[in-house]
Amino acid sequence: MVQATSKLFSKDAVESNKGNQRMIAMMMADATDATGYDVEEAAIREVIDAITRAVRARDVEAMLAECTPDIVTFDMLPPLKHQGADALRRLWAATLESFTPPLDYDVHQLDITVDDNAAFARSLNRFAGTTNYGERVINWLCVTLGFRKLDGRWKLAHQHVSVPFDLETGQALLELEPEGFLNNIAGERRYNPT
Repeated sequence: MVQATSKLFSKDAVESNKGNQRMIAMMMADATDATGYDVEEAAIREVIDAITRAVRARDVEAMLAECTPDIVTFDMLPPLKHQGADALRRLWAATLESFTPPLDYDVHQLDITVDDNAAFARSLNRFAGTTNYGERVINWLCVTLGFRKLDGRWKLAHQHVSVPFDLETGQALLELEPEGFLNNIAGERRYNPT
């Protein structure tokens, strides 16, 4: 038993094991999921997808489940800064309750950068729906998201939502569309990434 243990911890065995550990670490660093995305990027995409589904369903609590408790949002609606789950709950509830279901919400041109415990994403998001007064609204939003890893799970920690504005009039330019946006037969606009 002593000989077997001494062989297990011999210099050659330890060096060989270090090589195996390095190889495993390199394989893990290059790990991808079935979609071909890096595992961490895929996990962030899952959070974004969950938030997208929650917006469509007007489910504020499902959206908040994907956020850190101290989330900060710089949104198009006042005040300049919304901080914490309660502030976000009020913001999102007021926004989403002013529309009748169903809501359209799509994420386009998503770009994600990931590090060990922090990540950010940017995208152009299409939000469309009918207000409670019957007005059809279609807006393209510039969105930047910041994520932190908490207890091994990615959570949304920061959100910035904006639209460009006209410098002369100060008016938001809500009619802007990304390149590749086309009319379909029903007159609704659709995105066709090229």
